[in-house]
Formats: sequence, C-alpha cells, structure tokens
Amino acid sequence: MKTNVLIVGAGPTGLLGSILLSQLGIDHVVIDRKTAIHPAPAAHVINTRTLEIYRQAGLDMDRVYGASTHAMPRYISWVTALTEPPLGQFDLMGDEASLTRRFSASRDLTSNISQNRLEEVLLEKAGASPHATILLGHAWLGFEDGNATDVSRVKTDKDEDLAIEARFTLAADGASSPIARALGISKKGDASLERFLNLTCHVNIQKVTGCGETLLYWNLHPTMESIVIVHDPENLSVVMLRLQDGVATPDRAESEKALQELFGEDVDVDILFTDEWNMAAQVAARFQHENVFLVGDAAHRFPPSGGLGLNTGAGDIHNLVWKINAVLSAGGNDDLLESYETERRPVALRNCFVSKQNYLKMGEIPELLGLLDLKGASPSEGVDRCTKRLASEVGFKDHLQEVIEKQREHFDMLGLELGYIYGDADHDTDVAMYAPSLKAGARLPHIPMNEGAGSTLDYVLGDQYSLLCSQVPTAEVTASIGYQHAKGLPMAIDIINDENVVKALSITADNWVLVRPDGHIARHSTEDLS
Repeated sequence: MKTNVLIVGAGPTGLLGSILLSQLGIDHVVIDRKTAIHPAPAAHVINTRTLEIYRQAGLDMDRVYGASTHAMPRYISWVTALTEPPLGQFDLMGDEASLTRRFSASRDLTSNISQNRLEEVLLEKAGASPHATILLGHAWLGFEDGNATDVSRVKTDKDEDLAIEARFTLAADGASSPIARALGISKKGDASLERFLNLTCHVNIQKVTGCGETLLYWNLHPTMESIVIVHDPENLSVVMLRLQDGVATPDRAESEKALQELFGEDVDVDILFTDEWNMAAQVAARFQHENVFLVGDAAHRFPPSGGLGLNTGAGDIHNLVWKINAVLSAGGNDDLLESYETERRPVALRNCFVSKQNYLKMGEIPELLGLLDLKGASPSEGVDRCTKRLASEVGFKDHLQEVIEKQREHFDMLGLELGYIYGDADHDTDVAMYAPSLKAGARLPHIPMNEGAGSTLDYVLGDQYSLLCSQVPTAEVTASIGYQHAKGLPMAIDIINDENVVKALSITADNWVLVRPDGHIARHSTEDLS
C-alpha cells in the first residue's frame, strides 16, 4: 500500500489530522491497534482554540457542542465529603468582565465534552471522506528498514502483514509512542509526578451531592483523598484515587469499597472501567525525524490540570498539515517542515510548565485547611477542626476563597489558549489574560462581522494564504508579498469594507495583513505592531 501520509493513531489528534488532510484533498491512511473507540471518557476540556480549529476543519459545530453530557458545568468544589456542603467553590463562569473578555476573544467557548463522545464525531467526519482510508485493528510494528522511515510494517486485523509506504508519517500513537521509541526520541522532564487509579463509574452524583452544576470535586478528606470528574451528573463520573508508593493497587473489591465510602453505602455505583496511570510532565527532545513527525501525546505529556494535553495536540496537527500540503502541492522546502518543531515545541514546553504548576498550586488549599499535616490528630479530628474553623473563625472562610481564586490560572487560561506567538521567544504570554496581537506568528484576532454571524477568522483558508486589506493592492505589491511569504501556495485577496475590522487590524490606506492557512499572521505591513 502506498500513500501520501500515514497517521498512526486514531485518537483526537490523529482523527483531526485526517479531517484536515481530507479537506486539502490529500490521500492518506490512518491506522490504530484498537478496533473501536474506547468508551471511557478520558479527557474532557475542549478549549477555545481547539474549537476554532474544528470550525475551520468543517466540523458540524452543533454536533460538537451537542456531544457534551453535562448541561451546566459551572463549579469546581472542594469538599471533605460529597454529602456535605462545599468548603469553597470556584465559579467557572467568572464575573461579567471575565465573560465579556471571552466573548470578545472568540465566538467559541471552552466546553466540557467527554473524549469518547468527541472521538465519535471526529471518526464519523474522518471516515466520510474518500481521501481517508481508516484501518482500525491495525498495529504499527516498525519501519521496514531500520535506517529508512518511508515504509512501515503493520499487522492487520486479520493477523496478516502489511507494508505501507508513505511520504510522511505522523506519530499520533500516544504517550508511550512506539514510533518515538523506534526513533530513539526521548521525553525530557518528570516521568512520574504521582500515580493514580481512575475508576469510571455509573453513578448519579447529583443525588449524592444535591448539585448538578459541579464539574469537578476535590475531596480533601485524608482517608479518601480523591478527585471526582463529573461527565454526566446523572450517569457518569470518573474518580481519581491517588496511589501511594509501595502500596499495591486496589483490586476491584477494594475499589468498590472505596467508592461506597466516597458516595455512600446506599448509593448504586457500578465500575465500568479502571485505568492506572502516571502523571507526567514531559516534552519530547525532538518533534521530527526526517519524514516522521510526533504529534499530540507522542510529543508531550502533561498533568491534566487545565486540560491542555488534547488541546495542544490539536494545535500540533493544525500547524503541521498545511505545511505538508505546501510541500506536496506547491513544492515547499524542508525549512517549512522544520518550522513545525521550532514553532510547536516552545508551546508544548510552556503548556507543560503551566500544567505542572497548576497541579502543585492545588496543594495550597489543603495546606491552608490543615489537612496536609494533621499534627498528630486523627483524620476525623482534622476534618472536624477544619470545619469548625470555617464556621467560627472570623475571616477564615474569606481567606480560603481568596486562595481558591488564586487558582484561576488552572481553570481560566484564555491567554495561553489564544495568545502564543510563533517565532517570538521573548513573548511571555499571560496565562489568563488574552491580548490580541498583530505580530507575525500571532493568531489573527477574532473580530465579529455581519452583525455577529461571522468572524475575521472566516477569512482563514486551510489551503492558501489570505491577504486582508481595505483597498485593492497593486499587482507589484501582491506579487512581492506572494513571492516572499506564501511558500508557493495560492494567496486569496480579501478587500474588507467593515470599518471596525479595518481599524482593529490596522489595514487602513495601503496597509495589509497576510494570514497563514492555520490562521496565524505571516506578516503585517507595519511590522512593529504588537
């Protein structure tokens, strides 16, 4: 079998890659050893930039948003028992100013969509294209020649050997990437910050807590320390149990007992899936080896604090696919492909750092409550002491809420989602606050158009550059811009008459902004703009 691109891995990153390649008319093959989408919910935070990418990829956004099973994921709650009122809460909706900032930055808002349900939407879209050959139950074994990476050896779902020759191979094969190992590409950072056991449960947590608006519970009780992620308040939650070093992983009976202690003896709980995993904070030393590119979890592993892993993978594949298209269709050079690593690895490093810091900062809350060090008290005495302080000590509850509010960067990361600038090593993005920029490498700012029905992002075309200006440029200017910056791809010229857009993009008179196929700015005619 011969193809332009082989994608190894049919998770969120690999399937999005397939959709983007199909949109560009590039024939490709996707393989994955699994025979179907894993029904465990896994990741759940789909951020603003990822949703913008889905929109550009032609996904039905009503279907994407409709895949969520949590109608109102508003609160993060800290408790010592699920049946007791929260010690404190973080409101994900924020105040009016926070909502206004988000709505002005994008028409897409971060959503909570279980990964398995998202993958169903992605697989359906990917599989509908005649440009995609999707082979589930097919395992990548290695490269045909140890020194060449053009041909991959694959074991089919019928236990037969298959050779796939590809111009490019995209390793979307997960955190333990066999392809990265075969190429000798290691990950740098913390391989295991902590170990967890995930218990995916059928349980009506709304009946237990009396609240259907909490997305995540941090249970701080010293004997039942856990994190509960609510995917569906009436049906599905994932309990993360921290595993102690040197202590055996709980078996099913022990896990069921722990869940009864957590939810209550009279609550029906059914364990659907279990998964033991290491929380890591690592980024691959390299993202490229000749014609092979690491994307998604194969390139980076983050603590789940903030949900950056899946979303960083979406940014990876979005950055890479248009460059592959430039090489295949327009004779682009190796420098363009090499820019994938130079642009995406710094983003991954920053996201890894922030994810780790977010997780470590969460320890400030149990420390304040006296639940990290019980100072000789029993667990129940420690909880009782904490509860009494909150009820009686003047100002203590307000102080707790202040500490909770300082966790905002864990849950509100619009600056990190939208504000990274490719090629600007000195740009230190504010994690929470997004500041639109017209610098080369920045995402084109979203500005509402057509009475709010459209956006400047609609000018982004995945197969070509877009030249945005307020008056028709001369043929000489157009030719010069295309020659210098468009990498051989076509360049659409869009004349914008909307005064708000013209002003916001600083394209008055003969000024212009050239936008890459991935929505990032290639160049502004006034280069010193920030």
